[in-house]
Order: sequence, then structure tokens, then C-alpha cells
Amino acid sequence: MATRTCCSGIMEVGKKGVVPMIVVVTGIIEEYADAGRTIDALVVYLTLLVSNVAPQCLHLQFVIKALAADPDPKFLEVAKECILDDGKGMAAPMLRPTLPCFKAFALQEKAEEGKQFREEMEAKGFVVDKMDVIEVLKGTTGTVVKSIHNILFGKESLAPSIFSMLDYSRKLRS
Repeated sequence: MATRTCCSGIMEVGKKGVVPMIVVVTGIIEEYADAGRTIDALVVYLTLLVSNVAPQCLHLQFVIKALAADPDPKFLEVAKECILDDGKGMAAPMLRPTLPCFKAFALQEKAEEGKQFREEMEAKGFVVDKMDVIEVLKGTTGTVVKSIHNILFGKESLAPSIFSMLDYSRKLRS
């Protein structure tokens, strides 16, 4: 019921030509994503798109987070479409909003599909920087990190990444 009320409010504001309170809409999408309410997050996001309001990177990030976290593989496909289609507004697909998708590929053991998706993104200008990956994956451990690393960089060792991170931290201290 709350989703229906929220969406009708967004549609009403969109019809009047007034830009909705982006902060509120972003908060609603984020709360639905955090609560695991994938459908509701997607409905609010799609309502935002229908209302002729250009989504911001943060909206896309929260929707992708919800879609990728859902165990239903169909939602991972929707997340990919969101990145490739709705992400046109971004200069190039960025790592932070797209990482939950790669994490979902790792958790669902779909590394090859993840690599194909990475290649599609690279064709659109996506560039992966190892230091960005290390920064984004802080606090994540184990086989998920190895799998994400393999999807993004191929089968090379993690050791060079760790050594480059140590060099980077030394440079920051100097």
C-alpha cells in the first residue's frame, strides 16, 4: 500500500512538471533496497523514470543493490539492463554502483556471465582500476573477493593487487 501511495505521489508531481523531492525518492528507494523489498525499490525507480525525471547515479546504485542482492536470478538480469540502458546518463559505467552486480555473479557462481557483462560494459567505457576495487571491497573476504577479482581482471593473482595497495598506502604516509 505504501508503495502505491508513494508512486502515485511521484506521478502526480511529474504530471505537474515539478521536479519531485529527489532526496525523498532516493531515501525511499534506499530503504526498500536495504529492507530486501526488491520489487518495491524497482517500482519506485521505474515510476521515477516514467515521471520524466532523470535518475541520478545514486538511484541506480540503490536499485542495482536491491536487484543484485535478491536470490532470484531474474533480478540479476534486470540489474544488468538497468546498468546498460539506464546508465547512459553516466559518462561511463562506474564501479561503485555496478559492484553489487559483480558480487551477485560471484555468489551465483556465474563467472563467465560476469566476464561477458564486464566486456559489454568495457565497450561502453567502463574501466576497472585495481585500487578502486580494493577500496570498494574493503571488509569483504574469502572466495567472493577472489571470484569478483577473476571476473574483473581475469585469472591473475591477487598478490599484485595487495602489493600495489601497500605501495599506495606508503605513498599516502609520505
